[in-house]
Amino acid sequence: MADLTTSIATAIQTQEGWYPGSATYNNNNPGALMNPATGTLQSYPDYQTGWNALLNQVNLNISRGLNLNEFFGGVAGGYPGYAPAAAGNDPMTYANNVAAAVGIDTTTPLNQLSSSSNSTIPGASTQPLVDLSGDAASTPTSAIMSQLENSTGIDLTDPTTDLILLAVAGAAAFMFAASR
Repeated sequence: MADLTTSIATAIQTQEGWYPGSATYNNNNPGALMNPATGTLQSYPDYQTGWNALLNQVNLNISRGLNLNEFFGGVAGGYPGYAPAAAGNDPMTYANNVAAAVGIDTTTPLNQLSSSSNSTIPGASTQPLVDLSGDAASTPTSAIMSQLENSTGIDLTDPTTDLILLAVAGAAAFMFAASR
């Protein structure tokens, strides 16, 4: 079981299209957090720093008592929103996608679901959905790769397999982006 913060952050990472070659990936920014001074995508020195920044933002929004609709769309006269329509986003779709991934309602204040970041969501993962930080030995990615190799018999160290997986991931990312 995962805490609410990690569950929301993982869903945001998925929503933002974290994959090799994406702007969020290249900037070690799984939450697509913006630099408030420049209005551009924030760049972090490594994945863990970007992941921690995302967790901090999610915790801040939980502490504000926002529901997911307000989290992404903002609150009039107050919080501008994580993905506001004014910036070309679709905050309602964003809220619905994250709510579905986490298993919560978009209108429930998040601080009612979690009085601390240690509260859990049943069935949710405790790790980011995909951690492509490059340090496979310290991430769940290596365990997932081993499980895939054992269950499918596919040699994931074969360069041909890498090309196939990259093509599948690219097609999935394209289909996801086209559906947004």
